[in-house]
Formats: sequence, C-alpha cells, structure tokens
Amino acid sequence: MPPPQSGMTLCRLPTATLGLPFSLPCLLSRPRLALAARRARAVAARASSSSPSPDSSFGSRMEDSVKKTVSDNPVVIYSKSWCSYSMEVKALFKRIGVQPHVIELDHLGAQGPQLQNVLERLTGQSTVPNVFIGGKHVGGCTEVPHGKIESTTSTFFLQPGASALGRPAAAKKQSSRAYHRMLSVVAAGNRGRLVAATACFLVALLQQLQVRPATATATPPRAFFVFGDSLVDSGNNNYLATTARADSPPYGLDFPTHRATGRFSNGRNVPDIISEYLGAEPTLPYLSPHLDGRKLLVGANFASAGVGILNDTGIQFANIIRIQKQLRYFRQYQSRVSCLIGGDATARLVRGALVLISLGGNDFINNYFLLPFSARSREMSLPDYVRYIVSEYAKILRQLYSLGARRVLVTGSGPLGCAPAELALRGSRAGECNAELQRAAALYNPQLVDMIKGVNAELGADVFVAVNAYRMHMDFISDPAAYGFVTSKVACCGQGPYNGLGLCTAASNVCPDRNVYAFWDNFHPTEKANRIIVSQFMDGTQEYMHPLNLSTILAVDARAAAAATFS
Repeated sequence: MPPPQSGMTLCRLPTATLGLPFSLPCLLSRPRLALAARRARAVAARASSSSPSPDSSFGSRMEDSVKKTVSDNPVVIYSKSWCSYSMEVKALFKRIGVQPHVIELDHLGAQGPQLQNVLERLTGQSTVPNVFIGGKHVGGCTEVPHGKIESTTSTFFLQPGASALGRPAAAKKQSSRAYHRMLSVVAAGNRGRLVAATACFLVALLQQLQVRPATATATPPRAFFVFGDSLVDSGNNNYLATTARADSPPYGLDFPTHRATGRFSNGRNVPDIISEYLGAEPTLPYLSPHLDGRKLLVGANFASAGVGILNDTGIQFANIIRIQKQLRYFRQYQSRVSCLIGGDATARLVRGALVLISLGGNDFINNYFLLPFSARSREMSLPDYVRYIVSEYAKILRQLYSLGARRVLVTGSGPLGCAPAELALRGSRAGECNAELQRAAALYNPQLVDMIKGVNAELGADVFVAVNAYRMHMDFISDPAAYGFVTSKVACCGQGPYNGLGLCTAASNVCPDRNVYAFWDNFHPTEKANRIIVSQFMDGTQEYMHPLNLSTILAVDARAAAAATFS
C-alpha cells in the first residue's frame, strides 16, 4: 500500500464508532485534488466505451472480464491476500453482513500484475484494495474521494468534491442510521437496495471521519528500501559524474515513459516489479529532487551502479555511491522523515519496511578479476578472497539491522561467467560460461547463505532472507526456450561477439523484440527476465528463497500487523 500523498491524511475509524471493533484505513482527499478527480472520471468514461482496447486482444478480453465481474456482483474487491488494508476493507463488509466478491491478485500468478494494469487503465487507480459497488468504482484506501450519495431508481453515484456533513454529531447520527438501514436490507435480502444501503453506510462513515480528525490515528504504510549496485539502481548515478550511467537511449526503450531513467534495463528492474507486487509506486532514487515530502514515506532507492561490498570495488567508475555512503544516506533519510512524521513514527516505518540489497557481483567482475589492475588477486587466493568479502558483507548487514531494518532480502551472485560481456571478453567459442567466474560464484553463494543463517541466529529472528540469484538466472540461461527466449547468450543491445563489448548506446545493435532476449545489455537482464526473477522472489521454494519467499513474508507480516492493530 502506498503512503499518503502530499495534502492527504491517513485516518482510522474510531473504535467507539457504532461499536465496530476494527479500524478502516482510508485517505481523504482535499478539495485541491479536484483535478485528479476529474481525470479519474475521464478514465472511467473511456473505460466504459464500447470501443475495443488497442493494446491487444488479450488485454481487451481481460477488460471485458473485469466489467462483467463488477456488473454481476453487488460488491467486488480486487485485493492482495497479504495486504493489511485489503484485509480491513474485507473485514468491514463481512462485519456488516455483506459477502463481497473478492479477487486476490497475488493468487493469479503472472496474470495478477496484468489484471492490476487493466484495473489502473479502467479506473485510474493502481493500488489495492480496489472496490466496486453496484457496478460503480468506489476506490480504495488511497483513492476515496469526498462524496455524497445521489440516489436514483437503480444505483448511486459518488460525487467528488461534494461537501462533508458540517457537524460531528450529524455525521455520527447519519452513519448510525445508514448502518441500521443496511442491516435491515441484508435481512430482507433485496439485492438492489443492499447495494445502495451499503454504499450509503460506507460514505457516511467516511463523512464522519472527515469531521473527526482529532480521533484519527496515523499509521505509516510499509516502505521499501533498496541498496546495492546496477542490478537495482533506479537512477542515482544520473546525478553523479560517473561513466556508470544508463541515462541515454536506448535504455528505457520499453519503460512506460519510453525514456532512459538510469535503470540498466530496457524497462523495469527488479525493485520496480517488487513494488508492483506490493501495490505501491516505485521507490525514487535518493538523489532525485522529487523525493520529498510525503513521497519519502514510500521509501527510497540508495543503489548505485558499480559499487560492491569493498570500498575499492569499481574504482574505475570514480564518483559512485559506495555502500558505506548508501548507509549514511539511510541515516540522513531517517532524519528527514523524522521532521515530517516524528521520531517514533519514523522508527516504526523503518522497522516495518521491506529492504532489498544486491552486492557482490562487482567485487568479482570489477575488482578481483579486473586484470591486470587488480591488487586483490595478487594479495589473496580466490577462496581467501571469498571468505574476506563474506565477512565484510556480514558487517554491512549488521549495520542495516542497527539502522532499524527488520526484513531484508539479500541477493547472492548470479552466474557471473555467463554474462554476454564475459563470453565476449574471455573468448567463449560455443557460448560456454567462463569456468573461473562460475567457480567464484559457486564458492561465494553457499558461504553467503551460511553467513546469513549465522547472523539470523545471533539476532534470534529471520531478519535476513537469502535470495538464490544464481539459480534464478540459470533457469532461463540453461533452458531459454522454456521461458520464451530465443537466446540467453547474446545481449539485445551492444556490439561485437554476443553483443557483449562496450556499453549499450545509440550506435549499438538493438534487437527488435526484447521479450525474446534474456539479456538487455552485456550484464543486465531484460524486463521480461526480471519478471521471471521476481516471480521466484514471490513464490520460489527454499531452494530459491531461504528461509521464506516474499509472498509468505508479506502474509506473515500482515497477520502480525493485523493482530497488533486488533489487540
């Protein structure tokens, strides 16, 4: 769930109201959001048109399915099973005797994000829960407008911008009348009247919340923080004088804006796709001037292309945000947020956040194996070097914990010797992966997992989750056809053997269909490959995610948060 946007207030239903023993989080927009409301109505008007969508026949069929679902059922909630806001909205309807038709997007596999995109196109809302009553889109925790009911013979309309009730007593009286009227309709079993009565009750509750801000208690949403290297950098290096940048075409070719954003991808990267599953907006780069105010509550991306575990990794890139500076920025972030919501609320936000960290690959590619410049390879054997960087990584993870992180996904090294850059640079003739780099990953990854288990045992909790990036990549590298790729050896964008030499630039060869290539440039996966990787984050077995996959983590944490709220 995304945080409140600027000019919005996160509210909870007072527990004394109507004797309902639960809370309803919602966002009540202020009048200055009338423009956004008009845009939302325009989106809905376009969605109701009988003209087919130009995107694809598949997308058109999915839109038709959504329209049929909302027209066939009095109350429809598009939800995610682990989302605490979705849980509370579903609990509200059940408490008042209404059984909504619920579609859990996270139970639909690959179709879940596609359906969420369709819902955004139809309603202008990208988050869950997404609620429809009587075939009309009502909104969700972040999209509920000012409203009043205007009854007709068969339906009702929410009117954005309408005035709230003027006095708290009047609001409470109206919500009480609406509640009892709805219960009587439930008992009578009249479907049409049930729809209108349910809507009246919900709007009355929202109106009461608007006039009783003193009793509301703010609850920060779950934030998302990202640390690491180019696999997860969303644009910090755009603001730095460094050669490790992806801020010009053809990068971003398939991003929604069709512009280079600083992501080393043709489109979205792993953090973007995780944010989709969270139902949240992507985290902004920490150096972005747009990361301010309430946008800070979404989280922040501190990652910087070229960095590693060690401070001397990536020295050829000069001005990059090394991991210790990323952690200093994280402290600075918390100070900024404290000024916004207070110290205690900031601590809760950080403790409840999801954290992703991706380090290690550059410590081999751009340090130990950076011959003939590497001092590390002259100082240490490969096994000794692996033990050293794993011990240094443990210090970084403990620092994250001391800064408040309590759910941290830690990615291991991918199959370093299989990247198009290494196939080209090391003279692979038949596309075989480089054995020495593969050996490095084979030494590093098991020791990383053991270290994570040890740190978790120290802390007495599963704070850190080991992500088997090696296996996730090797699945489609070893059998590309099984995942719809024509090649996992040749990069889509580049030049030379395997398109693996040099940077991806406007002068590079660019493949016409990125969906059939596993690698976008000489090191980084395409958006399609990133989606395959994140699907294993979400649902992978312990071979991929140890000790828990992300879907399980989100469900466990949501239950714990709900239990704490209701206790």
